[in-house]
Amino acid sequence: MIAARNDYRLIGLCGRAEAGKDTCADVLQAAYDFQRIAFADALREEISHSFGVDLRELLRRDTKEIRNPALAIGRSDDGRFIAIMASTGVCISSPRSPREITRWWGTEYRRKLDGEHYWVQRARDRLDSAFRRGARRVVFTDVRFQNEAEFIRTYGGQVWRLRRALADSRPADHVSESELAAIMPDVTLHNDSTLETFATDVRNAYSIAGHVYG
Repeated sequence: MIAARNDYRLIGLCGRAEAGKDTCADVLQAAYDFQRIAFADALREEISHSFGVDLRELLRRDTKEIRNPALAIGRSDDGRFIAIMASTGVCISSPRSPREITRWWGTEYRRKLDGEHYWVQRARDRLDSAFRRGARRVVFTDVRFQNEAEFIRTYGGQVWRLRRALADSRPADHVSESELAAIMPDVTLHNDSTLETFATDVRNAYSIAGHVYG
């Protein structure tokens, strides 16, 4: 692991679905040349390989909630995944959305069977690789668990919470959303106005964070 250094800038974004995490990352990337990494990057690659679906289909924002027959649990080539999901009582032949499969694969499968640090270790590998390639500013777009927030801070980074009234009003329907409520952020940004206002707030927050980093 590459130790935390003053010339690195690391930010982890947390917040409910549709709170504006990707938009915040877009602003940081455009304004300050941040490189984007997600804890779910490795997760999506595993799903793409297991189900034989194009990785790009798992990255599309407009189809996150659309159920696809190609993502029926029984179409996976991973017997452990099928078995653990069948044990929960869900139908393995029904079409599933990318959001459903990524949640189940990430939490009910990998975190449960292979340990809660499974995805953190894969994220660490990606981050260290990015630093070795010369990246100095990295934003993680999907902090959802306490150990992921701790990972960000291990590198001297900050955790930013994105809040949006509409997103926050929806009931938490998965442990990955309910646990993030306990994460204590270093910065909280509200995304209830215009895109321009939100982008300005993001840039201002990073300007202040620059003084914290030193």
